[in-house]
Amino acid sequence: MKNTIYKIAVAMLKPLVRIMIKHDISYSELSNVLKHVYVDVAENDFALDGKKQTNSRISVLTGIHRKEVLRIKNEPLEVLKEKKEKGSASRIINGWVTDSDYLGNNNEPLVIPKKGERPSFSDLVNRYGADTPPGAILDEMVRLGLAEVTDDEAVHLLSKVYIPYKDIEQKLLIASRAVSNLLLTIDYNLECEDDNSRLQLSVTYDDVPQDVANVFRELSLRKSMDLLNLLNEWLNEREKNHKNEVADGKNVGLGIYYFEN
Repeated sequence: MKNTIYKIAVAMLKPLVRIMIKHDISYSELSNVLKHVYVDVAENDFALDGKKQTNSRISVLTGIHRKEVLRIKNEPLEVLKEKKEKGSASRIINGWVTDSDYLGNNNEPLVIPKKGERPSFSDLVNRYGADTPPGAILDEMVRLGLAEVTDDEAVHLLSKVYIPYKDIEQKLLIASRAVSNLLLTIDYNLECEDDNSRLQLSVTYDDVPQDVANVFRELSLRKSMDLLNLLNEWLNEREKNHKNEVADGKNVGLGIYYFEN
C-alpha cells in the first residue's frame, strides 16, 4: 500500500514542485511549510472522539518530534489561517452577469455609468460588494484587466468570469483553491463505501493529433462555459431566495479543467 501512496505523492508533487521552482521557493522553505501542515491536519482532523488532541499523539501520527510539534504550534504560519470570504471583484462580476437589472435584452452585461441610479457601477457595488468602496473595486478590476472605463465615465465588463489575467498571485490563489477542492473530493471518494460518492469524472484519449486537440479544446471550453453559466444562475437564484434562512451553509460547486500533455 505504501508503494502505491508514494506513486500518488510523486504524481501530485511533480506539478507542485515545478510551480515552486518557477517562483523561487526552495526545498527547505517548502519542507518547513509541509511540517506545519502535517501538524495542523493531525491536530484538527485526526483527534479521537471525545478527547483533546495531544502533542504526543500528533508526534506519533506525523513522525515529527514532540518538541518540534510544540515549536510549530507556538509559531503558526499565517498561511494556515483559512480565509473563505469571496473576493469583492468576483462578487461584482457574478452580480453583473446574473442580475437582470444589469443585463441587456440578449442577456449580455450592460455598459453602465460609474455613478448614479440603477443600473450603475456604484449601485452594483452597493448590492454585491459588501463594505468595499466602489472606486477601490473598480481600480482593482481595471488593474486586473477585468473592466475598463471610457472617457465618458462608462464602465465595460471585459470578462464574464473572475480571471485576474494581470495578477500572478491571484491566479495562484485561485489555482490553490481548485487543487484543494479536487483533492478533498478524491479523499472523500476514497473513504466512501456507498453510492454517495461525489462527482469525479474525466474524458481522456492518447495520441490525439494536434489539430484535433485544438478543436477539442475550443469545443470543451464552449460546452463547459454553457454548463457553468447554467449552474451559476441556478445557485445564484437559490442563494438569493434563501439568503436569510441559512445558519450553517455549505460551500458547494463544480470544477472543470482542461489538460493537454
